Amino acid sequence: MEDIRRRDFSINTLAFRLDGNHPGSFLDEVGGLEDLRRGIIRVLHQKSFRDDPTRIFRAVRYEKRLGFTIEPTTLALLSDGLSLIDKLSAARVRHELDRILLEENYTDILSRLQELGVLAHVHGFIKWDEGCRSRCEKIPRDNGIDPVFSRWIAWLLDLSRRDLSTLDNRLHFRASLRETLYAASTLYQSLGTMVRGKPSQIVDELDQYPITAIQVVRNVSQDLDIQQKLSAYLS
Repeated sequence: MEDIRRRDFSINTLAFRLDGNHPGSFLDEVGGLEDLRRGIIRVLHQKSFRDDPTRIFRAVRYEKRLGFTIEPTTLALLSDGLSLIDKLSAARVRHELDRILLEENYTDILSRLQELGVLAHVHGFIKWDEGCRSRCEKIPRDNGIDPVFSRWIAWLLDLSRRDLSTLDNRLHFRASLRETLYAASTLYQSLGTMVRGKPSQIVDELDQYPITAIQVVRNVSQDLDIQQKLSAYLS
């Protein structure tokens, strides 16, 4: 019973008894079934987000995954607890964002996080706007690349290497992702000049970049000529 009352939200508390005099009996100690019927995301007590600020990310993730609504009191507590995100470790914040990027409708979740001011408390350089959404929506669902990897790159592609380095100081990206982010950013910003070169020059230039960076930049580019040249190189 004590474990149930430590759960994130009321809809996470529903359980069946596996022992005692009434095995198989349904347990609903905090009204989780009614919240499930109503489509409500509700924390169990006033200090829930203070106890674990990562619940802020999960509340939004569940809201969008399930098509539910964060109920007003929980939403107010979430807003009051935004400053607590600043105290979370890099690993815990990055873990929550990685899990969001694995969701089917991750773009809607990130839009909601931006709307609620959550991303601003992760870091000043991390944001979500229509440009980010447009790039991410161009990434094929099955392109042979780790979806979290490719979605991070598409999301942050317009940041400079300097800004990415500052953001990395907060989130501590894995080394492979960090280096690919740097490469993709540099490539993205130099495309206009590069594609005007001779084919041999373009090849020499692209040989300096990881294939994953080239694939993502090719996918998100709005310039048909750039797409064709990057596709020719990849082929």
